[in-house]
Parts: sequence; structure tokens; C-alpha cells
Amino acid sequence: MSGAVRQRFADGRWHFQHGPIDCIVGADGEPGVAATCLERCWQRFGGILDELVAELPLLRTDLASPAGRAVAPRGRIARRMVAACRPHAEGGRFITAMAAVAGSVAEELIAAFDAPGMRRAYVNNGGDIALFLTPGEAFDVGLVSDLAGFATRGQLATPRQPATRCHPERSEGSRPVSTLERRGEILRCAQNDKDDLRPVAALRMPA
Repeated sequence: MSGAVRQRFADGRWHFQHGPIDCIVGADGEPGVAATCLERCWQRFGGILDELVAELPLLRTDLASPAGRAVAPRGRIARRMVAACRPHAEGGRFITAMAAVAGSVAEELIAAFDAPGMRRAYVNNGGDIALFLTPGEAFDVGLVSDLAGFATRGQLATPRQPATRCHPERSEGSRPVSTLERRGEILRCAQNDKDDLRPVAALRMPA
């Protein structure tokens, strides 16, 4: 775990940092289970930077180029990055797998919380957020430019723009699906590249 550091905040959240990877992690569940999952998340976190650096030349390759079309990384996070970005290279559009690095790391770490006794958890990697939610649980996810004047007791909201609420809806095969409730609208948020909507979070539902 050389180079990786962590710090627990007074409110129970954790800060994991290793080089450019900077995550805020929170978990709610049975105390013993939550502690075990947080430790599992931390152990996984320590090896991620070295894994990505080992394949960095591939991950920086333009996926629309001839070399990019042959990119096939070995690591699970790297493969997820390529899979997320490759559809956007269609038509010759320049894009590298690095466009998905933060979200892919968050999604890798949230898997540590998929355990009986966990209610909900999140990994916020620089604004790319992965969620673990059991039925009946929810998070309010807000995008704000200025925190001054905002209440921080579990949600961020303004009278003009309520925070987005994300909760489990169902699972289609192995692909998690959620709905987003925002300003009276019901928006479908799926982890694929066929919808016009951009997901604000990656949602992982328990098996």
C-alpha cells in the first residue's frame, strides 16, 4: 500500500488518496459489516494506481485510430474504461479510455460493499460517483458550483433546483438500472451507451 493514504473524517466518511486518485467514501450498514467492507475497499484501492500506470500507454491511445481499435488491456478497470469509451470513437471521433478513468475506479471500489448487512454506500472519485443501494435506500446527488449557504445534513438542494434522487428500480440481466427523480421528471439512467441521457452515477445493486 506504498504511497496510498487514508483519513477518517469526524462524520464517518473516509478520504482515500493515492497520487491523482482522490476518493471520498461513505458506508451505512451493520457496524461490523460496514467496517469490513471499508477495509476491503481500502485494500483494493492500494493497488489501483500501479495497475493503471502499467497499462497507461494503451489507455492514452486514440480509440478511433488503427492502434486504438486493437487496444485490449488486461486489467478489469482498464477493460471497463475501454468498453465505456469505444462506442464514442465511432466515426473517427478522438477519444481515449482515460475519459472513463474516474468512473471506472469508483465502480471498482463500490463492489467492496456488496455484502449482506450493508444498506448503502458511495464512492465519490472527483465527482464521478458510484453507489451501492439496497431496496428502500437512496442518495441525493447534487451538482453545485458553490457550497456556500448549502445545508450538508444528508443532502444538497436549493429552492430552484432540488437535488437528484437515485434509487434502485430493477436489474436487467447483469446490468444495473436505476431511475432518477428530478424536478418532477422520471429519467431512466442505465449503464450503457444507447440512451441519450448521461448517467450521474453508477449504481450497483446487491445480488
